[in-house]
Amino acid sequence: MEYIHPSQIGELLRKRRKELGLRLEDLADDFISPSTISNIERGITYVNEEKVRYIADKLGVNLEQIHELWAKEKQEEEQMELKLAAVESIVDLMNPDKGLEKLRKLAVPNNHLSTAYVHFLRGKIYLQKKNWVKSQNHFLEAIRIVDQKGEWQKSNIKAASYHELGRIAMEVHDADQALKYVEEGIEHFQEAGERSDYKSMLLAAKVKVLEKLDRIEEGLRLIEDLWQQIDEIKNVEVVLNLSQSRVSMLTKLKLYDEAVTHATAGIELARINKKPEHASELWMMLGGIHLRKGQWDEAEDCFRTALCLQEKIKADELKIKTHTYLGMVLLEQGKSDEAKQVLEEAVAICERNHQTMPHRETYIVLGDCHAKQGAYSDAIQVYEKVWKMARKKGDKPQEHKVILKLARCYEQQDKEKFAEFLQELYRVENELDLELDVPY
Repeated sequence: MEYIHPSQIGELLRKRRKELGLRLEDLADDFISPSTISNIERGITYVNEEKVRYIADKLGVNLEQIHELWAKEKQEEEQMELKLAAVESIVDLMNPDKGLEKLRKLAVPNNHLSTAYVHFLRGKIYLQKKNWVKSQNHFLEAIRIVDQKGEWQKSNIKAASYHELGRIAMEVHDADQALKYVEEGIEHFQEAGERSDYKSMLLAAKVKVLEKLDRIEEGLRLIEDLWQQIDEIKNVEVVLNLSQSRVSMLTKLKLYDEAVTHATAGIELARINKKPEHASELWMMLGGIHLRKGQWDEAEDCFRTALCLQEKIKADELKIKTHTYLGMVLLEQGKSDEAKQVLEEAVAICERNHQTMPHRETYIVLGDCHAKQGAYSDAIQVYEKVWKMARKKGDKPQEHKVILKLARCYEQQDKEKFAEFLQELYRVENELDLELDVPY
């Protein structure tokens, strides 16, 4: 007969007590104390067997049938795991709202791992719905529940929750916190546990965060280490994310030829695996390399390919960036009317999605387009909008950049305003000097 560990007996007794709505104190008497009952429920092995039987009798649990009870418990738990796995598939592959609807219909017990799984799923649902606060709270609760019992660590829900918390931190532009979460996830990942794909996902996330923090060399070293075992990574999304990070970091280091090689390989991998969003982003990155090299025709081809792939995906941020880059290339080619049309489309997407602040550079390029066409009033209107946003954000370098552009426009139209903006330029330059003047 299969051995039943005291912790399993304790779990069954604790569940029964909860079902009856009893506290430890309600069961205690002159023969057994609340602390002893607690020890029994936690599976402490030195508790007298007589007291275990005593508390079982008080709860109406027949220890002679413990194997049958445990088998039933395991069956119910496996059934619940299957239901929750079905919800996760719906959340990841279909619709978070449908997943949430199914989750609400499940009567999940409060005393085992399923509660952590439920909070993890709710976290994923609200992450997709961009409700960062609710999502974060559910992931933190999943971690708290897993921490209650050592044997629950093997589920890797804790490591997975830290990975998702890192994603939230990146969404709210807190890369330092994201790095802390990701490193916590790596530290708590159980090699012999479930959700094995989260190990590579956490490492790929760390690469992306290191890039955001401009720790480029460190990020590239981590990619090189991961690439040694790339055949073992089953998740193609992870491989493509690593490819994108690698291309981006090599581009920042101006290692353009190497970046082109990896971008091309990533594009082929995305095509084979039918991943249009990754393919689009890699085509955009490849175009960015050609743009930096002054290869306008090649860059235009890449950006137009990226836009063509974006027709079937909802990726507004990617569309904004691609339109902006294409507009820059068209301006360099002297196609200002076409550039204006492309850049106005980028701005329209920004304003539809209330994404003006993070895409201030898009507005600057549109202003440049107006200025190149001699439409200084239109250029001024756009630049002044960016100037206000830069001041609100406290972005002094961008404020300096836009004030200089405004001064150039006003030089053509209004000498008094020109002088006024020269003074503004002087003010910002002084502020920038003060910020950099660190004596020690």
